[in-house]
Order: sequence, then structure tokens, then C-alpha cells
Amino acid sequence: MQLKLNGKLIEMRHGETILEAARRRGAHMWFLCDGRGICQTCECHVVSGGENLSAPTTLERTGLRSDLQQQGHRLGCQARLTGAGPVFVVSRVEDLRRRARAVVSRSGARSFGPRLRD
Repeated sequence: MQLKLNGKLIEMRHGETILEAARRRGAHMWFLCDGRGICQTCECHVVSGGENLSAPTTLERTGLRSDLQQQGHRLGCQARLTGAGPVFVVSRVEDLRRRARAVVSRSGARSFGPRLRD
């Protein structure tokens, strides 16, 4: 099965979590609690293919804000591949990197400081 994590294709094994696939490939995804669902640093946005993942776990349902859950956010250490289709995911760290890049590359400000305040 294919996982597209932060724009890069990764082969994902049936039953494997998003975090396990990312770690195996050395992909850009934070984790602190080694996949126990406690730290939530592996939070990611499932852009498409959520139907190919396991149902949200109790840790996800209680730990992630309801608005994030409704937008398709999951914990990479909890979401397991169960279907046959592709899954497209953007990790929290990648989302933050993209936002920072947008701030830094924005034109119209004379220095970096004013761009950050925006």
C-alpha cells in the first residue's frame, strides 16, 4: 500500500502505523513517547484515504481536540493501515515547516522580524 507522507511516497505495510512507516523510511515526523499515544507529537492531518486506516483509538478520541478530529487529524502512532487504497498525510512538523517557510518568503516586509509578527 502507498502512503504519501509530506509529499513523499512510502510503501506502507498492512497493519503498520503511519509512524512506523515514517520511522522505517526516515521520514519527517516527530515522536517522543515511542508510539504510545501519550505525547501527541506525531499528530498528522489525513488529507485523503482515511477510510483505509483503522478507526480512531480511545487515545485519539480523548487526546485530540474534537475540531481536529473532524478535520481528519490522527495520531501517527495509532492510525494503522487496514484498507487497500493509498493514504495522503501531512505531519504536524511538516505543516509547521510549511507555515514558517511562507512567513519567511513573504514579500513586502523589510526584515524577518515584521514577517514573523504577521
